[in-house]
Amino acid sequence: MLLDILVSTCIAQARGLLSAFEADRIFALVEALDAGLDYGVLDTDLMWASLLDRIKHRNGLQRVPLSTAIGDCIFTHDITRAELHRASTELLERLTPTHESSLER
Repeated sequence: MLLDILVSTCIAQARGLLSAFEADRIFALVEALDAGLDYGVLDTDLMWASLLDRIKHRNGLQRVPLSTAIGDCIFTHDITRAELHRASTELLERLTPTHESSLER
């Protein structure tokens, strides 16, 4: 669930819906939770298949929440595979230094 939030945060920021400051706040909160995220699921094919499955169960709509501010969101129906790929790549790049440092402890 937390990785979904972070992927959605990356997409929202890339679309100009969420400021860098607000995205940083979301990332800081997730980091503070120290939830032991499984980065192995950040696979474009896996995420795309999951999104297609979501569409089947939601009357043909994606209904993906994207933050527009802390505590506010819109629901979108047009996330592309390319956006998922960019978001997962960005997320891995952003989290890798934190993830590596936690492995060294």
